[in-house]
Amino acid sequence: MTPCHVWGGPVREVQLFWSRTTLENTPMGELLNYIEHAQFLGYSERSSDHIDILTKVVFKDGFSPDDVSANIGIIELIEVLTAPQSTWAKEWVLQVRFNAAANDLISVHASARSSSVTPESTLDQGGLNYIIRGPPQSVGMVVSALRITLKPDRFSASSVEAHSILANRLVSPQQLRVVKSAWDAGWYQIPRSLKMADLAREINLSRSTVSEHLNRVETELVRLLLDSVGDLSSMENMQETYPLDYMWSNIHPDDFEIVRKKTDEGIANKEKTRVVFRVKRLNSDEYRLVRTTQKPNYDDEGNYISMTGMIEDLEGHRDAAEVMKLSMKLANEQTETDIYHLYGVWSWDIKEDRLDWSDSLCKIMGVDPVFYNGDGKHFYELIAPKFLEPVKLKKNEALQNLESFEMEFEIIRPDNDETRVIRAIGSVVSDDAGAAKSLMGMASDVTTLSAAERIFEHTLMGDQKQLSGAFGAYAVNAVSRTIDLSSEAKRILGN
Repeated sequence: MTPCHVWGGPVREVQLFWSRTTLENTPMGELLNYIEHAQFLGYSERSSDHIDILTKVVFKDGFSPDDVSANIGIIELIEVLTAPQSTWAKEWVLQVRFNAAANDLISVHASARSSSVTPESTLDQGGLNYIIRGPPQSVGMVVSALRITLKPDRFSASSVEAHSILANRLVSPQQLRVVKSAWDAGWYQIPRSLKMADLAREINLSRSTVSEHLNRVETELVRLLLDSVGDLSSMENMQETYPLDYMWSNIHPDDFEIVRKKTDEGIANKEKTRVVFRVKRLNSDEYRLVRTTQKPNYDDEGNYISMTGMIEDLEGHRDAAEVMKLSMKLANEQTETDIYHLYGVWSWDIKEDRLDWSDSLCKIMGVDPVFYNGDGKHFYELIAPKFLEPVKLKKNEALQNLESFEMEFEIIRPDNDETRVIRAIGSVVSDDAGAAKSLMGMASDVTTLSAAERIFEHTLMGDQKQLSGAFGAYAVNAVSRTIDLSSEAKRILGN
């Protein structure tokens, strides 16, 4: 059985539902001709070319697993684990295989292995209720591909945080109401133009009450932040100690020299360093792409004695590359009459400054797919002047920080001079060495959406915190030549 994933950072859960009518001309709709009900139980194996799952199935009268295996091309029966033992029992438990070569959507799932379907996912005569959970970037890319292929009848998304503020009674509902009122009144604007006395009058509470509520909430949020990233100034959050030489030996041979060079330069220059590299997971031969940010520490005489740092999981960037390639293919296969023409996918090769757009995105942007000139200069010419610099800045920030992004901007369509509002979501695709090589993502025309609908549409990728990878802390003792890892760092490195 493949073990479930453990994430140190924020987790996204997305639920999609397709009715029986919507599924009619799909493999899932065809499957409903043979079964009454199927429930996903778990994965038994996941690889780049296939996915094996365990599922509990109730067949329609007169049908069996052999009928499904023979008639549904994307499903291969691997093993019957349990069969009905009496005339009244109808449930089968099966191990079935979905081959990536049989369907592009299966390839999407096989590529995004950091996300997982949950056991609440079911297929019955009412339709398909599909729930996927995992890091926001990976989940977002899978959901994007699904929505391009077949628009769901219902869609919802939420964040599954390690700490629930209300559930754990860290702050009270009254305190949250005060914070919300303060936010709406402009208390947190930069620069702040509101005084505490003004805020108290706005909320209709005393200054001392408002100040107490705000201080309590802000203190709890800072504590949660420090708990989530680890306290770099102490060893209290460190969970396990390893020999430093062992950790150095786990760095990929091709990356060892640059990591060694930057670390030594940071120590010599007494400055913080950042480096992206591949490191072998603990007790495994698998390499993981990470980024470390570290600061050397010295004794009173100026001797180097320790290093404190953060490690960030960047593996989602490689997941995103494979998923978005498949999303591009799916989008390009849509027909002229496709009702999902408001969405398109794109890829931007940084070295060649070349943008590839799906046909649907060309239509959104008002360019002819046949004569489309896919270079960066042409794209910038489409952007309304007041949005040009913000778009360039967002692109440069994403490439520099290897971070996913989401933004809205206006374009002026060249075919009819019409101004449209575009929302783009994307992520940075890096090579094996961690260098940014391209940007990939989705774009949609949101001009006609209401404010409420725009908030709903934001659920795919979430805010910047949700787009980042998992973080963990570590501390190096240069005297004993050991390294201590926080629990989050251990999860990233895979103990």
